[in-house]
Amino acid sequence: MRIFVLALIVATFVNTVAADDRDAPLTTTPGRYVEGQKAFHDRDKGHCLLCHRLSASDEHFQGNIGPSLDGVATRLDPQQIRYRIVDNSRLNHQTLMPAYFQTEGLMQVAADYEGKTILSAQDVEDIIVYLLADRQGH
Repeated sequence: MRIFVLALIVATFVNTVAADDRDAPLTTTPGRYVEGQKAFHDRDKGHCLLCHRLSASDEHFQGNIGPSLDGVATRLDPQQIRYRIVDNSRLNHQTLMPAYFQTEGLMQVAADYEGKTILSAQDVEDIIVYLLADRQGH
């Protein structure tokens, strides 16, 4: 019973945070699938497959540190995906996922990267569109 109650409290907290503190699109230009696919896979940008797995990708080496992104669009809406990409530590203080669109409150940032985001606002929106296209999880 205690585990169920704890799981319910955590689920309610996560859904409340994600639903009440939604980030609006970061750009006025809509996200682009092809550019999102490039940013998702690019080692100098998102390099999302370093930690995540996505069956729709033909990359041979995929991560297993983060959750699988198969069917993420069936579990999360665009705002919730954006929230996690921008700075997942707002939901999980122990996350290993970098804050891709954050410049404040970060630790151990190389001098060359201080005050800069990993992804541009357009990269974030493009990756969201790319992930939303994989609604079936493959």
